[in-house]
Amino acid sequence: MHLPDSFIENVHRVFGDKGLTWLPQLPDILAQCRDKWGLAEGVTSPHMSMNYIEFTRTADGTPVALKVGVPHSESFTEMEALGLFGGKHAARLLDTDRVLGAILMQHVQPGTMLWQLEDNQKETEIAASVMKSLTVSVPATHDLPAFSQWVERAFRLTRTTWDPDERMPRHLLERAEQAFAKIQQRPEAEGGSAWRSAS
Repeated sequence: MHLPDSFIENVHRVFGDKGLTWLPQLPDILAQCRDKWGLAEGVTSPHMSMNYIEFTRTADGTPVALKVGVPHSESFTEMEALGLFGGKHAARLLDTDRVLGAILMQHVQPGTMLWQLEDNQKETEIAASVMKSLTVSVPATHDLPAFSQWVERAFRLTRTTWDPDERMPRHLLERAEQAFAKIQQRPEAEGGSAWRSAS
């Protein structure tokens, strides 16, 4: 099974020893997913970061995307959030398997990627509008982290694990941290620690 070097490097960097153990198991995990959901062997996505993504079809010919990654808290958060979105501005969730770290979802065909616009302001405005439209209610009982925890963790891991080569300029990261701190202090953000990452 051929995997892109960048994908292997990302799994090693982000998940450490757990990622080293997981990679050799990936072919067997994919076989279990195909058997569980009756999937044909598909085509590997050319755009993978930390998760393996395969475009395939179900037994009745329905096009689907299979996403498999090292089982961890954020993959479980993604599973729960996709279920809450219900296909609204996001790929519709079809099924999950927490043990396998697998998500089966609707295969959507992307249009123009934001980075292709080559206009940072326009890219940011579009991304913000989509994020705003994704707001959904969450049930009284759930495992979603507070949004502030999710953002603070992203800041911390970008500095320590995710971006050791500092491809994200640190002065921009600092500005983002300062801006988020100000947002958290606004009156309308009281209880901001309860914002959930599905919103």
